[in-house]
Amino acid sequence: MVLVVALALPFSGCTGSNAVDLGPVAATVRGTDIYENEIAKRIEFYRTDTYSGEVMDDATWAYTLKTNGYTPETLREFVIRDVFALPVLILSEAEAAGITPDTTTIDDQIAEQKAAYASTETGWQEWLEANYFLSEDAYRKLLLAENVIQPLLDAKVPTAVPTQEEIDTYIEENASSYAGKRLSVIYFPLEVDPVVTAAEEAETAALSAEATAAAEGATEDDIAAATTARQAADEAAAVTPDATIAANNAATRTKAEEVLAEAQAEGSDFAALADANISDAYPTKEGGDIGWGAAYYLPTECSTVVETMAAGEVSDLIETDDAIYIIKATEEYVAPETETEAEAEAEATEEATDEAADEEADEATEEESNFDLAAVPESLKTQLTEDLVEEQTYEDQQAWMEELSNSDEIVINPMPTGLAYAVDMTLAEVQITDTVVGEGAAAQTGDLLEVKYTGMLEDGTVFDSNVVGTVKSDGTTVTDDQTFLVTLGEGSVITGWEEGLIGMQVGGKRTLVIPSALGYGSSGSGGVDDDGDGVYDSYTIPPGATLTFEIELISLNGLGADGLPLVNSSTDEGTEGTEGTDSTDTGTEGATE
Repeated sequence: MVLVVALALPFSGCTGSNAVDLGPVAATVRGTDIYENEIAKRIEFYRTDTYSGEVMDDATWAYTLKTNGYTPETLREFVIRDVFALPVLILSEAEAAGITPDTTTIDDQIAEQKAAYASTETGWQEWLEANYFLSEDAYRKLLLAENVIQPLLDAKVPTAVPTQEEIDTYIEENASSYAGKRLSVIYFPLEVDPVVTAAEEAETAALSAEATAAAEGATEDDIAAATTARQAADEAAAVTPDATIAANNAATRTKAEEVLAEAQAEGSDFAALADANISDAYPTKEGGDIGWGAAYYLPTECSTVVETMAAGEVSDLIETDDAIYIIKATEEYVAPETETEAEAEAEATEEATDEAADEEADEATEEESNFDLAAVPESLKTQLTEDLVEEQTYEDQQAWMEELSNSDEIVINPMPTGLAYAVDMTLAEVQITDTVVGEGAAAQTGDLLEVKYTGMLEDGTVFDSNVVGTVKSDGTTVTDDQTFLVTLGEGSVITGWEEGLIGMQVGGKRTLVIPSALGYGSSGSGGVDDDGDGVYDSYTIPPGATLTFEIELISLNGLGADGLPLVNSSTDEGTEGTEGTDSTDTGTEGATE
């Protein structure tokens, strides 16, 4: 639980048996050098799109950095400190504390992975680099750090001791989340026949295909083909289970029935039965206890039964695909309902506009808790107290590691020029030029703006506009005197508009130059497949296009520059937050997502 992101990533190491170019030294910590190429390899991981596996272009990368609060410089420092230097410091601290990693297990793990992923040393090196390690030693050090981190934290960070007030507050805030039953479980694992399982999965898929074909109005031949596939799957699912597996599972069911008879007998000791039938496949506490809130994590077959059980009741056998359960509801806790005080008063003041009435309404709608600490079962109090101790200890451990990663012992060298990830951050910025400064309030997130606009490509081609008389690239001329409504912060327009319209005042005119990452990125917009081959031959807005918008703010929240309602404004007829009304433009190709 306490492994931070840094320990899931590679860090500095020697080149091992494979020579790789580590580049110049980027930083040094306690005698260990950290190299620029190692940093670049890690940043390549961040820059690779999770879904496509492609490396982001410069504009997309700049925007990704920006939205995550980084620049190339600050990301480099983070990678040096938290990805590379922190594990080195952890290993050093562990050695000083006399904590030795289990190198034999780690060596065996690496040998096993080598055999699994590659038959040659070159192949192994390719696997390492594909997983953003430059050397085997870097990977080994990752495993070493993971091996010692928990005992090191246990040694360095004392277990938290919350105050009684903190405990009581935590119980009050969290007890209702665990309302229901405290459960104990006796678990009998079943063996799963892989042949039968595969056949049943095929049958399920075939049934789905048949139903989909029928629902989508497929031809009779298509439906017949799906039905034939489903019938074949039915036959496969009827395959005779492995005799040994079937016999073992039959013996398990017999054993479970015997234990159930004892568990349901009057005066039975469920806890003793649970202890006598412990399964390593389903670890429990003493007496089979799995605590409060555990029903949420049980299979549906079990949680459904638990819902109707009373405290002290023992279930019948509950069988799932891979196990048999016997469950006892040992205790029950019903959380107090939360009531809203003076709801009628709140409704009466809902339409109030003066500040005093608003404050009164807020106070009237505050929730009053009926929480009774004494009514919470002691076992739930104990469980929640343990949770709080664990949370506070975790926070203390993270603080200790953060302090370690910020150590002055990490000496960082100046950042070299020409690094591939050090892109121009203006690629993620909207260039704003106010040609006319408006009057009145400045637009901010949540405001409704009524605008006129013209959108152009870099060569001056007008791809969209709602300004009368403007000739667009498709040869048409704007004749309808429409405006466009946008509520900032709703995500209904491209990011360049969301950022570029902030601060505009009514009557103002502004030119926005929007890089592709804040517009339509590498996908473009308005693609046309002229020859029907499934590939776009032209675009209204090409992939990677930089866009220019000339925008005039007509009204802000339906008000003019003087703060008075605009009688003729398109926002005056209750069109707030809408698009496609008679008074608003619906063809905002270059603005809407």
